[in-house]
Amino acid sequence: MCGLAGIFSRRNRIDTSVLAQMGHVLHHRGPDDAGFLTLQRATGRYRRSKRIDPDDDTPFDLGLAFRRLKIIDLSERGAQPMTNADESVWLTFNGEIYNYTELREQLAARGRNFHSASDTEVILALYEAEGLDAFKRLNGMFAIALWDQRLRQLVLARDRFGIKPLYYAATPDGFVFGSEIKALLCHPAVAPRIDALALSEHLAFQFSLADRTLFSGVRLLEPGSLLIVEGDKPHRIERFWRLGYRPQSGRSLQSWAADMRERLVPAIRRQVRSDVPVGTFLSGGMDTGSISALAARSINPLHTFTCGFHVRGMNGLEQHFDERQDARDLATRLGTVHHELEVGAADLVALLPAVMWHLEDPRVGISYQIYKLSKLVRSHVTVVLSGTGGDEMFAGYPWRYDSILAETDPTRFEQRFYDVWCRLTADAQRSQLLSDKVLQSLSGSSPRDGFNAALADTAGLDPLHRALRFEAENFLQGVLLVEDRLNMAFSVEARVPLLDNELVDLLETMPANMKYDGAQTKIVLREALRGILPDEVLTRRKQGFTPPDETWMRTVSRPYIERILLSPTSFDRGLFRPKAVRDILQAHFDGRSNHRFLIWSLLCIEWMQRLFVDGERPAELPATASALVTTRAIR
Repeated sequence: MCGLAGIFSRRNRIDTSVLAQMGHVLHHRGPDDAGFLTLQRATGRYRRSKRIDPDDDTPFDLGLAFRRLKIIDLSERGAQPMTNADESVWLTFNGEIYNYTELREQLAARGRNFHSASDTEVILALYEAEGLDAFKRLNGMFAIALWDQRLRQLVLARDRFGIKPLYYAATPDGFVFGSEIKALLCHPAVAPRIDALALSEHLAFQFSLADRTLFSGVRLLEPGSLLIVEGDKPHRIERFWRLGYRPQSGRSLQSWAADMRERLVPAIRRQVRSDVPVGTFLSGGMDTGSISALAARSINPLHTFTCGFHVRGMNGLEQHFDERQDARDLATRLGTVHHELEVGAADLVALLPAVMWHLEDPRVGISYQIYKLSKLVRSHVTVVLSGTGGDEMFAGYPWRYDSILAETDPTRFEQRFYDVWCRLTADAQRSQLLSDKVLQSLSGSSPRDGFNAALADTAGLDPLHRALRFEAENFLQGVLLVEDRLNMAFSVEARVPLLDNELVDLLETMPANMKYDGAQTKIVLREALRGILPDEVLTRRKQGFTPPDETWMRTVSRPYIERILLSPTSFDRGLFRPKAVRDILQAHFDGRSNHRFLIWSLLCIEWMQRLFVDGERPAELPATASALVTTRAIR
């Protein structure tokens, strides 16, 4: 739920009109309510209000903006920014804490009184009781900004896997932060310039590594991390959690599966807690199938949602991309109220500008179908459960593991795994695609450097666990960011039960061969779901949620692709060599290569600049887009 933004100034008075813009541009994340806090750090003097007073010239040096999507405790008692009893701690919070009921009971037993039924107040109480250690105990998804007046301390926090986003950027006298990059771009000190290394990484992996984004100077607080500012000292970052593996041997598959089932059932029960309607995504696979089957035990009737594609006449893998019939069959078996829609060949052209307005920093996969499905979801429910994380936690991508599964030499492991992950371009092709200007600005840095750094502290782990840690911190991070953006575009909260703390804690102790043995993927999950899902679902071939754009880009979408990517406007930006772009497109159009993901990324990068640099505002974008006005050029 929700969106937050803030300005921290070390020397000057913050511009409250900028703070107001930062909150306004996040309206889609929280259309139900707004709140602002402006505060003098030295004195603790503050003003909390529903809107910024343009005539207030008080020299505040800390500002928090908040947009609320009401999920838990719909009353005004759940409004934010929220404070404690003596107004010494202030909190804005985006997300949900699934164990808030249990934490509340523990805190109440220690004498804490509560004035709301919200999970936000539980976070405040836990922080008062345990300080920074409180964040380790939160089972949920969250991005948090907290001001402690007693310690003169600002804390930004992000959940274990980074399900909820939180960005920050330096300004001449402090920094700004927010749930989306467009909020930061409202500040005059944050210019929308391309980060050359992030661009090179994206063209290799289809995501940026570590805390980089495609916007130079804009950082993503890494998952499981705290950003802490005390007084006028430079900020520091502390990691409170990171995925690790401590495999225990000597247990049977059936024993592990029983433990998994015992944790999965209460995880779903926790994550359907809501004061607004909850539904589930439902494909033909076991991740969304298991979540829907277990959620249906608590919600009656359960609304389920699927998206399909017109694949008649297509060849190869694309003929399997439409999962609607499998989803219908399972929905009938589960007794859900099922909804579906079809994405067509014309949707890429129609939806891409609005999709990129919300994505800002494009990441993995082709995603306009998620945007369209989210609009359908919002017409029926406000919260939807997703199967995201199942493949990354249980080893669902065998083609990524087969070349490294038995590799014991670290150097060969890194090279083979790097080759697997150069999914858009190999090193030589990328050097031909990027312009001389971009290559020069790289100053010798390369995607391989960041890739090796990401693997550095996994040495000694089983090869599969090395691969899964990399996926969780990079690929999965990209998937989560995309899903957050495109669901929140329609004020839909997507929850991911397969990343529940208790499930992941168990998986960290499980041997690698219980997940993938070279023949079967997601072994322990399949075994745990026997009796919950029919056998035909458990044995069904894996299918990703992606449109058949290999064909559509050669046919219906081709004129649009050529008009956008071969335009003088695109070439004049100086990011890519025109001949290389033409060669990539022609190879795809001729059927010599399947460059659909690369073409999608090139389209996204061009639209990123049209929207956030050139100031284009297509009609289908939200009215709040007008809150962001910039004419700076990406360099």
